[in-house]
Amino acid sequence: MRSCLTVDGETKAKFAPMKPYNRVGEQLSVMRISKNGQTVTLSDGSRWRVSVGDVTKTLCWYATQRVVVENCDDVVYPYELRNLDTVADVAKASLA
Repeated sequence: MRSCLTVDGETKAKFAPMKPYNRVGEQLSVMRISKNGQTVTLSDGSRWRVSVGDVTKTLCWYATQRVVVENCDDVVYPYELRNLDTVADVAKASLA
C-alpha cells in the first residue's frame, strides 16, 4: 500500500512495510480467486493482491491448482505466485 510523506516541503512516495510470509517455497493450493482476478486465496488462508499486469493470468486459474509462493525483487509486489499446474504462469503479488 502506498501513501505520501512530506519531508522538508517535498512529497515522496512511502510504502507500507512488507508483511512477512513464512511459507515461501511450500506447495499450496488455490482455494479462491476473486471475479476480477485481483485477489487469490491459498489453502493456508493467505490472501494475495495480484499486480494489475498479471490479472489476465490469475483469471484463468482455478481452485485446487498447485501454487508455490516465491520471493521477488519488486518493491510493491514482493512475492510471486508460481502456478505449478500451468508451468508458465507466474503472478507478482503482495499479501492482502
